[in-house]
Amino acid sequence: MSDKSKADQSESKKTLSLEQKGIEPVPFAERTTGWWSLTVIFVGIFAHLVAFAAGADYVSNIGLMKTIACVIIGVSLVIPFYMTGGWIGAKYGIPGSVAMRIAFGIKGSWIPSVLNAIVAMGWFALQTTISALAFDKIIMFFGGASHLYIWILVWGIIYCVNALFGYSWITLFARFAVPALFLMFAYIIYKIFTSYDVNQAFQYIPTAGGLSFIFLIDATFGGWAGTSSTLVADYSRYSRSSKATLTSGITAIIVSTVIFFIGAIATIVSGKDDITETLLALSMGMVAMVLVMFATWTTNPCNTYSASLSVSNVTGWNRVTSVIIMGIVGIGFALWGILEHMAYFLEVVGFTLAPANAILLVEYFFISKQKVDMDLLYDETKLYYFWKGINPAAIAAWSISFITVILLFVFKVNWFSTPAIFSCTLAGVLYYIFRIIMVKKYKKWAPPSYIQVPKR
Repeated sequence: MSDKSKADQSESKKTLSLEQKGIEPVPFAERTTGWWSLTVIFVGIFAHLVAFAAGADYVSNIGLMKTIACVIIGVSLVIPFYMTGGWIGAKYGIPGSVAMRIAFGIKGSWIPSVLNAIVAMGWFALQTTISALAFDKIIMFFGGASHLYIWILVWGIIYCVNALFGYSWITLFARFAVPALFLMFAYIIYKIFTSYDVNQAFQYIPTAGGLSFIFLIDATFGGWAGTSSTLVADYSRYSRSSKATLTSGITAIIVSTVIFFIGAIATIVSGKDDITETLLALSMGMVAMVLVMFATWTTNPCNTYSASLSVSNVTGWNRVTSVIIMGIVGIGFALWGILEHMAYFLEVVGFTLAPANAILLVEYFFISKQKVDMDLLYDETKLYYFWKGINPAAIAAWSISFITVILLFVFKVNWFSTPAIFSCTLAGVLYYIFRIIMVKKYKKWAPPSYIQVPKR
């Protein structure tokens, strides 16, 4: 057998085996993901049917033009958060949950890790519900019976099995699923422009009106910023290039935004406010079924994968065990009916987890100056252990921002309609002030002044 055949056989076995790598750093020599592979992974993560469904939800409340403006503003504010997670993961080979140790401390990172696990499984539940609902309605369209809860279980298990195999399997699937996904959405655009008068979309008058323009900007920002740093680092750790991470992430954001707009326009021209009814109204039958499978299959296993790494950071469990437990939680969320509360779920994500990502951003770029001492990041006695395992500055800043938002909600302050943006700003500013004071008073907690970077 030739060396090439042996290498191919070895790579095949590696792809089909369960990934055992958990929260430890990925050695530089093992980081083989290039720009294209990283791009299809990120597109697979963010080009999902929740964006399509959210477009339908937004346009029914604020109309098409405001929906376009809302999404552009919201996603533009998210880019710095993607940069943070992407650059840390690519430079140091660590997942997002471990990156949080830089700002929160080794034990303090448990707070954003738990939040990320819950949020990721919320996303998992949303997408599992959408795929199950679509599949159920399509089966009914072809004369079958409705079994929504059964399909939630079936699809939830399928996505979890995919996550069990880990990064290599997710990458392999994304390489052929994402191009197929593009063809499916291109077909939707074709059906819209050949079957309807698209000009009516720009004259559409909102029918719901329960959610404001400002609120939806905040929901867009919060839903993406709440998962960005942690999720992106979980995958960029397999890349050698920070620039590739940035360009791949921005490409994925653009694609997801386009899908958002397609969902909005499709909802208007079809006259349907349900994603599956919209697809069926476009006479897409089997195409709709394929779209549902590919759109969600490229995204949902990534949610479980990221959640499992966060759980492993807290509990020390191996990744496979964490995937199984998180899968059960996610399916439970889906059966509970989280889809009915999607916009509010995005807001909760925004003012709970997004401020933690804001704190990491401030620490990494403005305090640590993009330098991390990897020898100490896993040492429970040195720098990143801070005070009994937590960084008081981070915990204080996050807690104050969270409590402030809750109080503003409780007292129903009229001007308060941007909890995610407000909490991120407050947490970031407070953390910077607290951290500077702490560094001046306790030199042992000062960030490292040097870093040994692997030779390129």
